[in-house]
Amino acid sequence: TDTISCGVDSQELYRQSLLIQRPGEKVESSNFVTTGGLLPRKGVDLLLEAWGNEFCLKRKDSHLSNMAPKLILSTGYEYGYSQDDIAKMQGMVNRCEGSIEWNRNSWLTRQDYIDLLRNADVYVAPFRSEGFGISIAEAALLGTPVIATTNGSAADDYLGSLMSEMLEPSVQAVYPVI
Repeated sequence: TDTISCGVDSQELYRQSLLIQRPGEKVESSNFVTTGGLLPRKGVDLLLEAWGNEFCLKRKDSHLSNMAPKLILSTGYEYGYSQDDIAKMQGMVNRCEGSIEWNRNSWLTRQDYIDLLRNADVYVAPFRSEGFGISIAEAALLGTPVIATTNGSAADDYLGSLMSEMLEPSVQAVYPVI
């Protein structure tokens, strides 16, 4: 069978990987992507805070402000965050003035999801805890580099030290890791 036991359709992802941008092609901007539910264990709040500290709060004083990468968040169901927590996260998105695109309650078609992962420069998995982390496997199969925390089975199961940079979940700069 062409489906890995975790549910990843390797044949479909392989076909999609043929459309990946080739080395030497001009890249206009860097897009970092994360997807999934808006749950505390997913660490979206940590990612937003780290992103804001690194790219939004420093940006106004920087001569490189127009070179800041973009963070694209596509979150589905919401559970576990208080309305105050969500308001704080939305406040960071607003302060970042366009360097964060947050698509809340976003339900993507399978093709739109694959396109989002395929067109990302980096997939970020800021998990506090996570089971398998199928989105990490899908991004990696599409050839998208992954930044993941050590909290989740991806660190143990399939993201080895030779192919990834593993980080403890915290509010720290992520861009220099790449």
